[in-house]
Parts: sequence; structure tokens; C-alpha cells
Amino acid sequence: DTFKSSTTALAVAGNFTLTAGTFTTDDGTTDQNLSVTGNVDIDGTFNANSSTITVGGNWDHSDGTIIYDTSTIVLTGASPSFNTGGTATTRRIYNLTCTSSSQTVTLSNSVGMYGVLTVGSASGDKVTITSSSINFYKDTIAPIVFNRGHDVGYNITGFSSYFNPFNTGGVIPAGTYGTLYAIPQGVYTLTMQGDVTATGILDIYDNTVAGLGTLDTGGYALTVNGDLSLGTSGYPAGKLKAN
Repeated sequence: DTFKSSTTALAVAGNFTLTAGTFTTDDGTTDQNLSVTGNVDIDGTFNANSSTITVGGNWDHSDGTIIYDTSTIVLTGASPSFNTGGTATTRRIYNLTCTSSSQTVTLSNSVGMYGVLTVGSASGDKVTITSSSINFYKDTIAPIVFNRGHDVGYNITGFSSYFNPFNTGGVIPAGTYGTLYAIPQGVYTLTMQGDVTATGILDIYDNTVAGLGTLDTGGYALTVNGDLSLGTSGYPAGKLKAN
């Protein structure tokens, strides 16, 4: 049931389809990378380990399982779709990279990320991500990297951004967001790393029932074009520390 790649990276010219069984990127000693020029469709179990999986087309594991470990999925197509078949709490991934010039990426579901979202073209062209929401679980390391060295921020207004790190505080990178949720999992603080704008609402609360979640502006400017809410039904109210 288990197919292991060779001792070198695996390149697929065309589509990669796993209809059943298990595929692992580990050859027994080393985690190997996988490059696919077409679509990836996973109906079995894909063990990604710490490998980088580069995909030229669409990604779909709605009928399968990905064991994400610390892997990175790189979408290189002009308009790829990314379908997990679940929600941010049931179908999570680690790192996702979308940095092709003038790229539009459609996330078919809300996505939960334990690693880092890298967005933006190094050439300065816009990368657009369309989704209902992304949950960022990363803690002390910025969960978003904007891949344009001459910019200090980025614009990801096409979806709701949930920053809810576990067991510790976290950071919110500078940038323009759509709907923004600062919801640490307990009595922890999320600290802004630069000027932040929410074009929709900003909601701050503790995503457990354990205590008080805090958003600290860190001395930077916070602009909210919609409503500012300190709490939501069923959860403890949050705290805004402006300094």
C-alpha cells in the first residue's frame, strides 16, 4: 500500500493522482521533494514530511488525507484552485507559497495553517488570494511573509484572517486585511509588527473560555474601517492595548 519515492527528487510531467493507498515523500532516509507540472489529486493518504511539493495546476485532497508535518506546498500556476474538502479546524496544512507573477489563487474552503503563508511576486506584480477565511496558528514567528523586499506590507483583503495561536502569544504582520480576528487561544497577546488596516471589522476575543486575549498595537497605527468588537457571543471579551 505504500509507495516511496527514489533517493532523488521526483518530477511528474502532467498530473499526479493518488487513487488509494499511501504515498510518502520519505525514501527511508531523506525527505524528497516533488514537482508536478499539472494537477494534484489525492484520494488516498499523502505523507508530505518536510518536503516541498511544487504544483503547476490545481491541488485537491478533498477525498484524501495529507499528513502535512512541516511541508511546503508551492502553487505556481496563473489561476490555481486549492481544495482541502474541509474547514480550518478539520483540514489543516503547514506552509503555502503563492508567489508567481500576476497570480490568482482560489482557496475552495476555509484553510487552517500551522506554518507560513508566503505571498506576492518578487517582481512586484500582484498576487490575489480568494477565500472565505484563513486561520493562522503560528505563534511567535510571523505567519505571513510578503515576498516583495521593497514593500513593508501587503494587501490580503479578499478574505477573513483569523490569528489564533495556541499556547503562547503571536504577531500580526503589517498590512491591509479584510475582516480581521485577533483571537489567541487563552490569556495571550497578539502584537502588531507594523501599521495594520482592517477594511472590514476587527474582532478581539479569547478563543477559549480561559481568560483575556489581547491585541497590542506595539506603537503602530491601527485603522478599522468597519466595526471594532471586543468580544463575541460565548467567549470572553478581548482587550485592545493602544500605545
